[in-house]
Amino acid sequence: MPQMAPSLWLPIFTLIIFIVIWGQAAIYFYKTHSKTNSEPLNFHLTTWLW
Repeated sequence: MPQMAPSLWLPIFTLIIFIVIWGQAAIYFYKTHSKTNSEPLNFHLTTWLW
């Protein structure tokens, strides 16, 4: 297995962590809100972010 260039590890690792953290945050945020809410989930996530 060829060794990957060190410059490639950081963006790949950052992307993985980003996906994991935001996946958990999205699931938690979705579970804490009522599913009967008329507003879409992405709108809630956007307002929560900013």
